[in-house]
Amino acid sequence: MIDNNKETSDSNQEKYDQVVNSKKRNFHRFRLWLWRHRYKLIIIYFAITIGFTSNNTLVDLFHNYVEINRIETNIQENKDKLNEINKQIELLKHDPDALEQIARERYLMKRENEDIFQFKEDIN
Repeated sequence: MIDNNKETSDSNQEKYDQVVNSKKRNFHRFRLWLWRHRYKLIIIYFAITIGFTSNNTLVDLFHNYVEINRIETNIQENKDKLNEINKQIELLKHDPDALEQIARERYLMKRENEDIFQFKEDIN
């Protein structure tokens, strides 16, 4: 009976030693893997830190890029409008007929001895 217990104890001790040695080997492999890939891991760590936790995150940079494009488009549209208005101003400065046409159309001005009739269209 004592021998059987001793054999079981030895068997359990061997299994325990195998498990411990296996865990030591795995831990050693993991440390070795970390050491081999330390530069990649450091780069990944800093990329994540800078990309998602700093003041200028990638999401913020994307939103800023979209906003800049929207503003540049708006600026270009305003420049086009300004050029068109400047052309109209030059036309009004040098062409009295154009000035008269705008005064009649927009401001309903008329010459003496002239009547203006406005017709409204029925929407129905």
